[in-house]
Amino acid sequence: MQKVMEQPLAIRIFHWLFFGTALIVIFTSFLKVFRIGSVFGWPETTVSFYHQTSGFAFFYLIVFRVYYSLITGSWRQEIPTINEFKTAPAFLKYFSFLTETKPPVFPKYNIGQKLVFLSWAVLVILQTITGVILMFPIQTKPVVSFLFGSLQMVRLVHFLLFAYFFITVLIHIYLVFTEDPAKLQAMFTGYLKKKGEAPEKS
Repeated sequence: MQKVMEQPLAIRIFHWLFFGTALIVIFTSFLKVFRIGSVFGWPETTVSFYHQTSGFAFFYLIVFRVYYSLITGSWRQEIPTINEFKTAPAFLKYFSFLTETKPPVFPKYNIGQKLVFLSWAVLVILQTITGVILMFPIQTKPVVSFLFGSLQMVRLVHFLLFAYFFITVLIHIYLVFTEDPAKLQAMFTGYLKKKGEAPEKS
């Protein structure tokens, strides 16, 4: 059994910053949707401030994360390949409980993880756009009319994107604890124990 560097320090920092900001975004989203900020003694303006600030923080983290992937070349491990797309049916069958045969194992991320991570990047961009529109409804009225038709449609899109994000985050957490808990440890220490492999130099 050898310890292999699985998650470099920069990736771990990004991960836990994402975790923290996502937690605030999700929490304040529920406060706004169900209008229960008063339970904590927070006025609507306070809830909106934390929601908007964490949302913008998440957006900039995505920007920096993409930049990091480009300059380090780690995008090669994060963008799905044609061969990985071919494993999608096996992946869906296994995680839909239709078979006990596990899909092929790839070096770092499987096709499901890669597609979800990419979807989150796109989602955050769309959430930022719709969020800015909701912050400045009068100034963005021409954009609303051209792209969405009405401000209510912007709210609906913003909410549906949040719902997708929340559900996929829950699935991600569930799979972390049920499929390969060792990878969670790698997000703390950076190392993953693997059989028959020589340790990499960090």
